[in-house]
Amino acid sequence: MQHENIHISTDVIINAPRQIVWQVLSDLEKWPEWTSLMLSAKGTFKKRSQLILEFVSPDGGSIVFERTMFLFEEGKVFGWTGDAFAGLKDFHVFELEDAGNSRTRLIQSDGLHGADIPGVEEIEKQMLEGYKVFNQELKQLVESGI
Repeated sequence: MQHENIHISTDVIINAPRQIVWQVLSDLEKWPEWTSLMLSAKGTFKKRSQLILEFVSPDGGSIVFERTMFLFEEGKVFGWTGDAFAGLKDFHVFELEDAGNSRTRLIQSDGLHGADIPGVEEIEKQMLEGYKVFNQELKQLVESGI
């Protein structure tokens, strides 16, 4: 049986140096203060740490994910993994690249693997839209200098 996997990637250029963007991203527990997609975030920002992330769900409720930080390189990249839904395993990565002229490119990607699920295209669409909102909210916050 072939599994349909979800692969999403989106990026944004932020008019600030990578260290500034990293400083905001690495303060995980403050994410709910600036992104409309998250209700709470708990955990230590380092490799192998356990995170508890509560997101706003597309139906207006909330969904809690327990994640493990599987990827971490200070100032450059981090990623978490864990069980998502419908038997899928999540691999979510945030990568920062220098974009020249004191600008940073944030690449946010996600891969969900492991099960056949109906409506995979709709799930991909909802996730991509959410990541674009997150990217724009991060860009707005960092560029406002707060």
